Amino acid sequence: MNKEELIDLVKLNLGGGDASAEIKSRFHPKEIARYIEMVYDDIFNEITINVIKYGDFSPLDNYVLPYVLPVLYDSAREQRYTVLTPQPVPLPNNQSIRQVSPPKDQTLSFAPVDDNSSSVWAELDVDKVSPIPGYSVEGNNIYFDSQFPKGLENIMVKQIVPFSSLKNSDSVFVPGG
Repeated sequence: MNKEELIDLVKLNLGGGDASAEIKSRFHPKEIARYIEMVYDDIFNEITINVIKYGDFSPLDNYVLPYVLPVLYDSAREQRYTVLTPQPVPLPNNQSIRQVSPPKDQTLSFAPVDDNSSSVWAELDVDKVSPIPGYSVEGNNIYFDSQFPKGLENIMVKQIVPFSSLKNSDSVFVPGG
């Protein structure tokens, strides 16, 4: 089901099924979308509570959409980065960003690195031995470490975005119950 179909389904339900045009016109699609977004926010909050309790992140994967984004270069920092568009849902430990990888080779997933610990990682041997690229999230940007693959122009970010950021044609997961 996509976003537009979900809004239409809720509108149909609010109108009591096969309602007249007058009754259907009482419910504006943008207003319905805002209510659905509030429900999704509650769902993400509930999932986050369970993630903290049980450590199971898999329920978040139902809400993931892939975005292929261009890789940019910050000459002041001498570092590659990408801008998250749309911006992900704010969850603890950036858990709304489920995977970062090259678009054509998802087996080369990048490792999330806490921005505050990058100086510690730089001093460890693992930083020099491991070929796995790392990334850190700063606001609306993802910055990549020195292991970033040369020549890679686009990056795929699988992330959870707010309902309001979805296009009408985007797939929407409807949880059971």
